[in-house]
Amino acid sequence: LVTHPEQGFVPLGLDTAARRTSRPSGRGAVLMRDRRGHLWVGTLGQGLWRVTDPGRPDAEVERATVLTGLLSDGVFSVFEDSEGNIWAGTTEGLNRLTPHTATPITGLGVVSSLALGPDGAAWAGSTDGLFRIGSAATGGTDVREVLRLDRVSTMQMDRQGALWLADHHGLARVSGGRVMRVPVSGIPARVRSIAFDTNGHVWLTGADGTVATWDGRTPHAAAVSVPSLAAFAIVDASGTLWAALRSGGVARVGPSGTRVYGPAHGLPHSTVNSLVQDHHGRLWVAGDRGLSRFHAETDRFQTVDEGQGLLHRRVVALVEDDQGRLWLGLSEYGLIRMAPEEFDRAVHDRTYQVRYEHHDTTGGVAGVPIALNSRNAARGPDGRLWFVTGRGLTVVDPRADRTATAPTRARVAAVFADERELEPLGGLALQADVAMLRIDYTALSLTFPERMRFRYRLEGFSDDWVDTGTRRQAIFTNLRPGEYRFHLQARANDGDWRDADASLGLLVESHLYQTLPFRIGVLALVGLVGWAVWSSRVRTVRRELALIFSERMRLARDLHDTLLQSLVGVSLQLHAVATGPGLGPDERTHLTRIRRSVDGYIREVRASIRDLRSPAHVAEDLSHALERTVHHAVAGAGARVELEVVGDTATLGARVRTHLLRISHEAVSNAVRHGGASYVAVRLAVAGEAVHLQVSDDGCGFDAGLVRTGDTEHFGISGMRERAEDLGGHLTVATRPGMGTLVDAVVPVRVPA
Repeated sequence: LVTHPEQGFVPLGLDTAARRTSRPSGRGAVLMRDRRGHLWVGTLGQGLWRVTDPGRPDAEVERATVLTGLLSDGVFSVFEDSEGNIWAGTTEGLNRLTPHTATPITGLGVVSSLALGPDGAAWAGSTDGLFRIGSAATGGTDVREVLRLDRVSTMQMDRQGALWLADHHGLARVSGGRVMRVPVSGIPARVRSIAFDTNGHVWLTGADGTVATWDGRTPHAAAVSVPSLAAFAIVDASGTLWAALRSGGVARVGPSGTRVYGPAHGLPHSTVNSLVQDHHGRLWVAGDRGLSRFHAETDRFQTVDEGQGLLHRRVVALVEDDQGRLWLGLSEYGLIRMAPEEFDRAVHDRTYQVRYEHHDTTGGVAGVPIALNSRNAARGPDGRLWFVTGRGLTVVDPRADRTATAPTRARVAAVFADERELEPLGGLALQADVAMLRIDYTALSLTFPERMRFRYRLEGFSDDWVDTGTRRQAIFTNLRPGEYRFHLQARANDGDWRDADASLGLLVESHLYQTLPFRIGVLALVGLVGWAVWSSRVRTVRRELALIFSERMRLARDLHDTLLQSLVGVSLQLHAVATGPGLGPDERTHLTRIRRSVDGYIREVRASIRDLRSPAHVAEDLSHALERTVHHAVAGAGARVELEVVGDTATLGARVRTHLLRISHEAVSNAVRHGGASYVAVRLAVAGEAVHLQVSDDGCGFDAGLVRTGDTEHFGISGMRERAEDLGGHLTVATRPGMGTLVDAVVPVRVPA
């Protein structure tokens, strides 16, 4: 085809007569063939033409002019971009023509029901009547009104290709352009859904929630028992009835009985809008809480909702195409196409966001999908999908050419540090005091920029991608000093994330106190100060210990030079008197008893001096020290001692060991010296966080009340109790005259130094 500014368009290879009859009338300016083989013609006054089959002499020519939205009828340039859009440069500006993915059919009134015939024609029942649209033979969408009917509530094709419908007059069949009423009784009033099983039986659901079945021969329909009021019903390939309940659940009615599914079985919907069985025999449920699928092995439903990527939780229409993909009609958002594999991934990973292809009014959808009836989506024998939408019907051909668009590369558009704009080049250095970092990004799309989806991750902050949907902004606050890299990816509709992503290097500078040398210096200074404090403390403790040891030595010397020598002198004098002449047997015995008591006091003083001068028991094993202490306390008394040590005593501190030795020594000494005991049992047990010391004897005992009221001078018992309390524990004494004594002390294992 040749264009000429004076002669118009001349097809080459035709004779003169044929040229005259086939030549379009117009003055041409530019020609372009698009990727689909269509020829685009820009004219000087007749608008933009599209020749759908330019190889034929009778090729159809479609015209776009100012009457159809073109800015001007003078078109001087035509261009096809990488996404398949046609751009027309006119005398008044630039027009973009975007191929529609859906075909709208309007002017039908409010469509309430839909059915597809075996010839591919669609039947629509609306407020204006019954319409027949197109056929598989023509593949068109021409509309022809068949009957003027009032309020068609539902329609369905039987297996023989006959159209059944229900209106306010009852049940009817359409044949030859005539409505033939079906004379059957027992059917529900105001039928809302019609279904056919493999045996040709008709299943009817009424507005009152009842269900009935009719074999097509008898004059009466039989009622079907359903556990609750039904909204509509379908019959699957196995002959099982599935009824959508008004309460939101689904009932399965079959030969094995009736079972109702609801929230307890994974079906969360309060309203069910559609029931569909796919070519694998799986049942799908579209409702107000997303999309659900019945899992026969577990006898439960699985659900995906808007929390996992669906644009809207209310799914009003559902149909499967020839490739097994699901098409969902979403309230307020249009149509989406989703692979069943996306549903599988979402039910196994609740954090997964499903991917889909979105179609709305910008792509030719006639309004948003609506659910006036359960039959609001269907697939024809030619593979085209039909949907009931707000302005009529929408037809989608899933097999239509959807030429892949050119890869869209995301890019960082702007960077703001505390509202101060920075140039996003290569890498950015940010000051240390930046509180908020904002990164604006975008991706070029010439067709549907509003459908671009993005995700990003900040390397050095997190390894996880953040899916932001259509939002084009990332915000980070209070980033730590260090190196980061911002990665950005974009995808269009249900495409894959682009392997080639945009990236931006970031360096957050550090304050002086945040640098490594500063931190090392601070740690060194803290260590030096700590070492100085520790050294000073060690010197102080050593001085205190030296003073304590000196004082102990002085006390030991004083005891030895004064008290011990005096007691030794008294003992010698008593011995001299007791062995001298002139004493009777009673006096001699009495003096001998006194001398023995004085000798006991001498031994105690010597033991105290030994402890003051050489406290070896603090360093030695507690078991051995306790054994030595106990046997020393009963030396010369003739009493039998039994010692038992249970648990690990190595964990006990010096204070605890010293106090326990003092308590045991005092308790054993009292038993043999004051109680006259012949048997003493000592038991030390370490269990958990406590130490338990018990000293029991078979002595004469005493009145414990005198000790508590202070009527006698028993300073040894008070001293033992004070030692136990000093360790944070307690000590009790159980005794009675003639019944022996039990000293019981409980102290903690760990005591602050």
